[in-house]
Amino acid sequence: MKKIVCEICDGYSNCPEILEIHHVIPRSSVLCSNSWAGLICLCPVCHSKIHLTKGKLTVIGFVNSTKMPYKRTAIFEIDGKRNIEGIDPVPIPALNCIKIRSK
Repeated sequence: MKKIVCEICDGYSNCPEILEIHHVIPRSSVLCSNSWAGLICLCPVCHSKIHLTKGKLTVIGFVNSTKMPYKRTAIFEIDGKRNIEGIDPVPIPALNCIKIRSK
C-alpha cells in the first residue's frame, strides 16, 4: 500500500482517510479549482493550524522536487517564518497553481 504523506510535517499514514485535502487558493475564490496544482495533502493537525489559527500556518505554493510521493515540496510560513528562504512565488491564476521563481 502506498504511504500518503502530509506535505507540511511529513507525517504519513497507510490509511488515506486520515489525511485531508486543502485548497491552496480558497474555495471562495473564483480562481479556485480542484486541480492537483491547487491542492495540498495535510494531516488533521496541520490542516487545523491553517483554519483554526489564522496566520499561524500559511501555504504559499510549491516547487518541483524529487521528494516522494508527490515530487514537489510545499512552501509555507509558520508564524511568519518560511520553511524555504530565497524564493519568490509567482501566482499563475489561469493554471490555478503557483510557479516559483528563484531570486
